[in-house]
Amino acid sequence: MSGRTPRTEAVRLADVAAAAEVSPALASRVLNRDVTVRATPETKQRILDAAHQLGYVANAAARHLRINTTGLIGLVVHDLTSPIYVDLLAGAREAAAERGYFLLLGDADELMSNPQTFKNLVAARRIDGIIIQAGHAHFEERIEEIASVLPTVVVNAPMNGRAGVVGVYPDEILAARTLTAHLVGLGHRRIGFVTGP
Repeated sequence: MSGRTPRTEAVRLADVAAAAEVSPALASRVLNRDVTVRATPETKQRILDAAHQLGYVANAAARHLRINTTGLIGLVVHDLTSPIYVDLLAGAREAAAERGYFLLLGDADELMSNPQTFKNLVAARRIDGIIIQAGHAHFEERIEEIASVLPTVVVNAPMNGRAGVVGVYPDEILAARTLTAHLVGLGHRRIGFVTGP
């Protein structure tokens, strides 16, 4: 088989199976990279070639429905315009993409100001998990409610054993020691520390 055949209608899994002369179930397992599938290397290649030639694109919605996932992870921060989230966003997006997920960015204040939006996103499981920037009072009050529904990671705060919640945060003691040692090394002796609320 060489090249792609242009088609006007969507190519179905059954089309790929027919072209490769296999069952749709086998074609599905091969195209989904099922390592337990029993098929010869030649048969697997024939299925992959047929999918390529026909321009087959898997129906992500059907797959997620079958395995009860959405393929989305929410990242909720306080101010979408702040440049301090660029690295957080880039790292989360890269990790999500490596695992076949798409990152959905949201504003914490907007999400929390509308109970129906919160219900639709969290309670209705429109996402498979959520990453929350710490420091938003309403989220912190409801963190266990969120974690009872969705896998939950909180950034920049220890969770002190809250059930179902993972906290990811820097080693602040080491950071404070390093900063202080730097200032002392520069000859400073009266050092102030300014923190948030």
